[in-house]
Amino acid sequence: SNFKSRYTQHLPTLRYSRNNYGNIFDVSLAYQYVTLTNEQLFPTVEKSTRSFINLIPSATFRMGFGEDGELMARYSASTSAPSATQLQSVYDNSDPLFVSVGNPLLDQSYSHSLDVRLQKNYFDQNITLSNRTSVTTSSDYIGTSTTVVDESYVTDGGVTLVEGAQINSPVNLDGYWSVRNNTSFGMLISPIKNNLNVSAGLGYTKLPGITNGEMNEAKSYTADLKVGLASNISEKVDYNIYYQVGGSRVSNSLQPDTYSQYFTQTVGASLNLTLPWDIVFRNETLFQKYNGVNNSFDTQYTLWNMGVAKKFLKDNRGELELSVFDLLGENQSFNQTVTAQYLQETQTQALQRYFMLTFTYQLRMFK
Repeated sequence: SNFKSRYTQHLPTLRYSRNNYGNIFDVSLAYQYVTLTNEQLFPTVEKSTRSFINLIPSATFRMGFGEDGELMARYSASTSAPSATQLQSVYDNSDPLFVSVGNPLLDQSYSHSLDVRLQKNYFDQNITLSNRTSVTTSSDYIGTSTTVVDESYVTDGGVTLVEGAQINSPVNLDGYWSVRNNTSFGMLISPIKNNLNVSAGLGYTKLPGITNGEMNEAKSYTADLKVGLASNISEKVDYNIYYQVGGSRVSNSLQPDTYSQYFTQTVGASLNLTLPWDIVFRNETLFQKYNGVNNSFDTQYTLWNMGVAKKFLKDNRGELELSVFDLLGENQSFNQTVTAQYLQETQTQALQRYFMLTFTYQLRMFK
């Protein structure tokens, strides 16, 4: 295919801002005028020009409590244009069972985002507490419409679609939501000169889509927890030990009685030691266990990295390090993709053990 897409934006903006000893109040309103010109040259010749008009407001508020903390809130609106791939009406049948085709009638999506953060410091107890909540919703969200071919046929462009194949096409849909909350707690444990850090998060995402002409919503619920202990002993000893667990549960409205879930657990530790004669020893180890949707994806491995470095030159600006990545040769890579139609697990061939010799020079020209 041969396709050109031009996106031109005009954005005159009015803004009022006030900063009073760290207390910030900022509001703005923009008038957005957009033209989207599409020109398809091959395999068919098509050209279209469309325009969009939107008001784009934003507001930021910050109130400081001196050294005790702060409250910050930010609201913003934004738009997102469809990509050239999503706009061109050309069948991609590189995988005959999963065929995709663009939609030249796509509109830009319009999103609202709200971010609220509260931080509180208790210096007399060496404690820091913070909470952050983010919410995003979109209209005309660019989702996916999936149709299963019930009988083989040939399109006008000569593309053969076999029975059972899925045809995916982008469409504008309302109903996208993303909500995320994260709370973190930090405390200095003076007797052992260590910092205890705890963070917990909850998330919710609703992805709209269309399956065989029916509206379908995929809902994802996520939760994660991380507990860590970091050294505060001296500049020459730096270590960090942590445990992290996270899980997700995904369901869809067309099959409300079924769901999929997966979990990841990680135990990790890192160590940096500055030894005599400006020698630095570095070590990082983590053990990760993954329980997937399909039992065949269940896996666990240990990743162990190690390095020894020598600092030299004036003010120790130069460093020569010999390191090894994945000392045990067990490195693995996997990820999950959630859509309104399916949850996909992918395992990728990962680079394993290798050695590296690195020279680093720091440019420190500050007084």
